[in-house]
Amino acid sequence: MKILLTTSVIVEASSDEDGGSPRMEEISDQLLSVVKKAFSNSLDVQAVEVVSYHWLTSDDVNSGRCNVCNAWVTDRNQADALNGLREAILVNGNLVCDQCQEETKGSGKAPG
Repeated sequence: MKILLTTSVIVEASSDEDGGSPRMEEISDQLLSVVKKAFSNSLDVQAVEVVSYHWLTSDDVNSGRCNVCNAWVTDRNQADALNGLREAILVNGNLVCDQCQEETKGSGKAPG
């Protein structure tokens, strides 16, 4: 069975007028290099060498901050949920990540 394993890194970077960022490109190259090197001797792991970008503060991107822990999250109930961010749901109009929902279960405190 083949499984796609992804991880995320959130970078503070400014963009140029075309939406590019030299800092983002530099970090992307470093990540690809580290992943490729880390698994170069593993026959059962293939580095795909793909980096995708999402501008988290853009109004058209499904991202926000958890109202409890302030982690970056995505609303899992929306069709455009981002892989690589913690999943969250709206609770009383606020995004609350799955981890904070679990921690408040049984505590009597309402999340969000």
